[in-house]
Amino acid sequence: MAAYGRPGDRIDFFEIDPDVETVARRWFTYLADTQARVRVFPGDGRLSLERAVGGEEGYDLVFVDAFSGDGIPTHLLTAEAVAGYRKRLSGGGLMIFHLSNRYYDLRPVVKAIAGKLGLKGVVKVAGHDPTDGRYRLTTVYVALAAEPGRLAALTERGWIPFGTEDGITASRPWTDDYVNVLVPLAAKIRAGLL
Repeated sequence: MAAYGRPGDRIDFFEIDPDVETVARRWFTYLADTQARVRVFPGDGRLSLERAVGGEEGYDLVFVDAFSGDGIPTHLLTAEAVAGYRKRLSGGGLMIFHLSNRYYDLRPVVKAIAGKLGLKGVVKVAGHDPTDGRYRLTTVYVALAAEPGRLAALTERGWIPFGTEDGITASRPWTDDYVNVLVPLAAKIRAGLL
């Protein structure tokens, strides 16, 4: 993300593992080379955003990327969490979720949350190259916005709008009081993404 920073941009990273910043600064140059002003805040991203760590200023984009591991931090993908991200957006802001995961298809969960919160969504699924045996994970992104027009640039690039023809299994939205990981596991198997 830092590589996309331009002069005048501000990029805040919320990272639960403080060693990640150390590795990023020692072995990579993205944070040092970006033209954006970068800040890294240690701690849980959801809690940090709720507590307005880094200030009250709204974000044009909230990018949530925490789901590719074997253990899903489900508290980052509940209706309450997404409502919290939405509160931190500037007018017309956009939320993007990187949902690539070896075992779970999290699109149904995010679609259900979007419906519950009255948000519009688009999804992009990029398959792997079968001739390249090094990395076989399908890449999945979902973007949410309150204003449908904010998603137009993505649909013009082939992202699929949420709707009856999106191929996403129906699901109940996750909340802080309800999470069922069996639904996205079954959805992954049914979608043939496993």
